[in-house]
Amino acid sequence: MHWNNIGRQDATGPKIELFLLVLAVILFGQLLIIFAKRRRKRNNALKLNGLLVFEYGYLAVVLSVLIVLGTTLANNLRLNKNTQTKF
Repeated sequence: MHWNNIGRQDATGPKIELFLLVLAVILFGQLLIIFAKRRRKRNNALKLNGLLVFEYGYLAVVLSVLIVLGTTLANNLRLNKNTQTKF
């Protein structure tokens, strides 16, 4: 995807890009889960239920990435729909 100088999308990539963005978010979320488990193990907190203080930061990062991804996907789908020509 490409944005012009006023912040609007003016080009889209191939449709596989949508799949790759979703896959990247899933892998990123899994990586943060691994970091959280490693930190819990280091602090001897594996058996504690609920979120620990440092895990709220991880959650905020994942939610931010999901918001950006959702916006990007919605814009990409809308642009693809608007640029399709009917024969």
